[in-house]
Amino acid sequence: MENKAVRKIYILFASIVLLSGCLTVEIKTQPVEKIISEIEHTMVVIPAGDFRMGGGSEYPVHDVHIKAFMIGKYELSQTQWLSIMGSNPSEFKGGSNPVDSVSWNDVQVFLQKLNALSDHTFRLPTEAEWAYATRAGTNNAFSWQRDDLDPMPNDPGIFTWFRFNSDAETHPVGKKLPNGYGLYDMHGNVGEWTQDCWNESYDGAPTDGSAWLSGDCDKRVNRGGNYGSTLGSLRAAFRDARSASAHSRVLGFRLVRE
Repeated sequence: MENKAVRKIYILFASIVLLSGCLTVEIKTQPVEKIISEIEHTMVVIPAGDFRMGGGSEYPVHDVHIKAFMIGKYELSQTQWLSIMGSNPSEFKGGSNPVDSVSWNDVQVFLQKLNALSDHTFRLPTEAEWAYATRAGTNNAFSWQRDDLDPMPNDPGIFTWFRFNSDAETHPVGKKLPNGYGLYDMHGNVGEWTQDCWNESYDGAPTDGSAWLSGDCDKRVNRGGNYGSTLGSLRAAFRDARSASAHSRVLGFRLVRE
């Protein structure tokens, strides 16, 4: 009888240890030179062009001219953040998962460190650049609704992590289909910080693709919805704002290279 009781305790203890091991995700740093090379080589050239920015409750719809620029194919990963910053604040641990729980202010510190180490200059995309890159030459609510993909199934689940397929957590970047410019996770996974200060409407917004650096600059625009969003918040035009000092598990970012 005593042996059975001891055996049960041992099995319970072993189960707890095993479960704890499963919940521990080790993310290793990589050499800084390797990380910078990786970031530089996963930039996508976005061609210059004009587009109509806004739609629905994001008004007024206005014409914007965008100069050619380079933007990250993926959201910045936790391994990349950890290797530059030395710590990982993300709630959903995974080296290939997008870094989350970083404030806009945190990102500025990251950029200072990255730019001090790189031969290039990196920054956040402007809101206009982000919107243009997401639309990828379309005028539709979602970048996967493209004439050139007919008869591609109009199924958001094959393009994005969102409320109905994410299990309420982030996922490794680049696992869904990309948009027409070859960019992954522009809808869902994590929302993405932009340079711009928050303004309730587009009245007075720049039309040259530059960042809007007036308005409520204690708040910054984020785009793209996240892993917990409904389809309405994944629209290419959807915009939101958070305090620049806010740490949210639904927010990350991607880089632009000048």
